[in-house]
Amino acid sequence: WSLRTGYYSPATTIQNWQSLHKYGAVVFPLFLKEHFGSRIIKSIWDGCASAAGPNWWLATDVAIRDASADSLNLRVLFPRFAVWNLFTGPWARGSDYYPDAAGYPSPTTSFPGYSSIKRFVTEVTAYPASITVPDSLKPDNLGTDYILLRNTSAFPAGLEIAFTGDRTKPWAIQVLGLPANVADPGQAIYLDSVVYDSTVTTIRIPNAAQFDKIVVIPSIVYGNTLRANYSLIVAPLGEGLLQPNGGE
Repeated sequence: WSLRTGYYSPATTIQNWQSLHKYGAVVFPLFLKEHFGSRIIKSIWDGCASAAGPNWWLATDVAIRDASADSLNLRVLFPRFAVWNLFTGPWARGSDYYPDAAGYPSPTTSFPGYSSIKRFVTEVTAYPASITVPDSLKPDNLGTDYILLRNTSAFPAGLEIAFTGDRTKPWAIQVLGLPANVADPGQAIYLDSVVYDSTVTTIRIPNAAQFDKIVVIPSIVYGNTLRANYSLIVAPLGEGLLQPNGGE
């Protein structure tokens, strides 16, 4: 769900967990505070007050630019926020990320009371795999999906991801390689240095065998998009076509 989601109507069929989303989204101002100090929160409020209408995300973008001397903006910072939200509960890494991340929900368990609501929209254990995400789990603007690839150490030649998505949307796709014990700060986390955008077709992970699991994180980093469409095909590198080629 988008960070901009914040409505609730008892007359609708909206579920209780959805009405709580705007409260759970407090992790975003906490994320901003860890980067820039608490003053940025007041700057955002001031920016919201300076113009009528639903301008929170524009005020946030301006506040981030001001706090970073124009080296960052909301579109650049949001993918980093998506990574922070992965290291919670038993995956918390000491003082890295949120200071109290160990008290946040586990990324691998269901939302309390709602078994169908999980951090990971899907988990993959066998390859090649074709991943199509249901409409209800596709990311909104300023929203993120998490896809967990397990058993990746079995592929010394690496893995390849074919991404198919709505090219008109502002995608930011990240790849993380995780050790067996994510919570051990002594075990390194691999974060691909490239944040892939809407122009990407193929993402190669030649070092896949070095990790116990890999997380693919597609986000929509600004705008008014709801339920951005995408699918993935994950296959071992060098073991056949990922998609039809020239009509084959």
